[in-house]
Amino acid sequence: MARKTTTKVVRFSDDEERRFELRQMKVKDGHAVLEKLLRVGAPILGALAENLGEEDQAKAIAGDLSAEGLSAAVDKLAANLLANEGIVDWLTEKLRKYTKIETDEEDLFVSLTGELYDGTFAGEYGAEAVLVAAHLKMNYESFFKGAGGLAGAARQFVTPRRSESSSPKASPSGSGGS
Repeated sequence: MARKTTTKVVRFSDDEERRFELRQMKVKDGHAVLEKLLRVGAPILGALAENLGEEDQAKAIAGDLSAEGLSAAVDKLAANLLANEGIVDWLTEKLRKYTKIETDEEDLFVSLTGELYDGTFAGEYGAEAVLVAAHLKMNYESFFKGAGGLAGAARQFVTPRRSESSSPKASPSGSGGS
């Protein structure tokens, strides 16, 4: 099965729209990105969850956050970004190889590398974030849906798992002769 490709139109600050072609990542790159995202993102979602009751978690997913919850999440985000120095560059570099930009000739896309990337996104971090979000949605939507949404994924990675030693042990009476 071929990897999925989609186009994304992104509006820049000068109101110009540019079309990009996004291709799904190879599995190895996808795993690397997912691991980094979870390492940085799960504690942030955990901080939100700690400050919200179950009823409020649905509101948080919809973007209706309390000041306390948002403050805790921003604190965690800052700490995690500092602890993972270079993650933004690493992520955009990883996604760049799966991104093409449309040329002046309609429907002709070229790889978005080096100088072309810098020239396209210099001072356009909002547009760059839209493109990154489109990549993440295309590559990880099924993961987050399968985990019960973003909050469900966070719970899976933040909630301590019961250790095997705490599970009931099988009774020795079922073992063979002595």
